[in-house]
Amino acid sequence: VHHILKLADRFQMEKLMIECEKHLLKSKRIEMMTKLFLSDQFRLAHLRNECIYWFNALSDKNMEMKKLSLEYANLSAEMKDALE
Repeated sequence: VHHILKLADRFQMEKLMIECEKHLLKSKRIEMMTKLFLSDQFRLAHLRNECIYWFNALSDKNMEMKKLSLEYANLSAEMKDALE
């Protein structure tokens, strides 16, 4: 999905971006941190909101563990603020 999103973003294919976002919203096989990273990188608002809701439901200990992940390190400052 990441490669498809890259191409859809590059060539401004909004409909394909929406379909990728729908897929990510439904997918159980893609980790939430990956979804969060993709929502941030490609400005996928619905996916971003779902990820933030999920993270807010986590305990502080789990959140600290997630912050150590590589994807978290690559999030924008705006996204990190939304998770605090």
